[in-house]
Amino acid sequence: MSAPELHHTASITQMIQAILNATNPVREAFHRHGNSYRGLVASTKGPNGGPIPHESGLAGRITLMLDLAPEVLSIIPEPGRIPYILEERLCSYTPDYLIVLRDGRRCLVEVKYHAEAERPDNKRRYDTVTPLVEQAGGLFAVFTEKTLNQAGLRTNLPLLEQYRFNLIPTAARSWIATNLGLRPQAFSIVANALGRETVLAAIAQGLIRTDIRRTPIEAQSRIWRA
Repeated sequence: MSAPELHHTASITQMIQAILNATNPVREAFHRHGNSYRGLVASTKGPNGGPIPHESGLAGRITLMLDLAPEVLSIIPEPGRIPYILEERLCSYTPDYLIVLRDGRRCLVEVKYHAEAERPDNKRRYDTVTPLVEQAGGLFAVFTEKTLNQAGLRTNLPLLEQYRFNLIPTAARSWIATNLGLRPQAFSIVANALGRETVLAAIAQGLIRTDIRRTPIEAQSRIWRA
């Protein structure tokens, strides 16, 4: 199909909608190339409830941030190729991740170092792709190292990583289900009932929500049941 033909049909929207509903990556992402190391973040939010591959140290840290975010339900790496028209040429682009949010929204994510994301060719690509994704009912975001520079993330990511795989007792899960709801409570109150480490584990594993981005977790942090 030529660029004009693709442009004047619903094909691009349909293709992007298929990507937004993807459940598996389009290709494997487990090897070394150039100076980029491709590895895994241990998780239950990846394809088939397993680990999430990443292509660089920055992507690994972004993936960890997404994995620890309770509003994120699943993370699919390289979910598909987006066709787009740029200067009357048919191009294609593969986003790094598809994230499925708890409220049902789906977001395609690109991970780039800030200097690279600001290059004119990349900015033209993102400016072209963003409205196409939005037209298909999704969101598009570019995450850089500046995303990780928020005060809360700098402190909370290494803290919560320690508790991502701690066992949460059945009694604690029951307490959370019974006593935490949409109305927030202070971290200190819940920690008095369950223990600090259990609360941190529940945040890290997505049972409890709190703002991990803007401020470090402390006694007065507001928390909710996820």
